[in-house]
Amino acid sequence: MFFVVTGNTGNGAVAITCDSAAAAVEKARSLIAEGVRDVLITDADGLQHAPADFDRLFVAIPADTTPTA
Repeated sequence: MFFVVTGNTGNGAVAITCDSAAAAVEKARSLIAEGVRDVLITDADGLQHAPADFDRLFVAIPADTTPTA
């Protein structure tokens, strides 16, 4: 699956492709810290997510918290 992180700078638009959700969130946060505006993460289905929302969509449950019967 791939993800595209986009945003706007004073010099124009930027678009960066990432191979994982974690990499996309990391890159989005980096761009925001650099002052890039309107940062969005687009997933393979074409859905766009703001970085704060994206974090919630890809929360993984740690293996050691799996319920047992």
